[in-house]
Amino acid sequence: MGRSFKLKLPKWAEDNRARIIHALLTIARGWMVAGRPVTSSSWQDSYDDYVAGVRGLLDFAGFDGTFDDSATQGEIVAEDDDDLGEFLRALDEAPVAGTFTAADITHLLEWSNLSLSLPTELREKWERCNGSHAGFTKALGKWLKANEGRFADGRKIINLGKDRNKVTQWKLVTS
Repeated sequence: MGRSFKLKLPKWAEDNRARIIHALLTIARGWMVAGRPVTSSSWQDSYDDYVAGVRGLLDFAGFDGTFDDSATQGEIVAEDDDDLGEFLRALDEAPVAGTFTAADITHLLEWSNLSLSLPTELREKWERCNGSHAGFTKALGKWLKANEGRFADGRKIINLGKDRNKVTQWKLVTS
């Protein structure tokens, strides 16, 4: 049987809405006046600024703990994440230097077993390309962009931007 509490939090929050908002705005204003101090984050993407800001605000306010701490994160897994996870795991084990392009992966597919780990939609395109890899490389680039930042099997792909030749550079990151 579940525990019973005297305080009914939803009702209390509704009854004290103005006080809660006033307290939150006071904390936020103090944080801003203090120069919006931030606390570092382990993310390496645009989410990093958000996490660092929230951590700084909570630290400024004196709250214990760490916002978005890796120890408290659950892994959200969708069915198609199995395909993604298998591919990212194989890519992590492949001889790829720190950064790579879609063309680098396409080249790797030509002489390795990495094609066996391609997600279903890409595997079908790879099998149909019949040696014409330009179309596949473009499709792979779009797939990488669509899956950028998605965690699967403790890994994600991040976009590092374009190099001087205007080719998108990617990096595989483990959590």
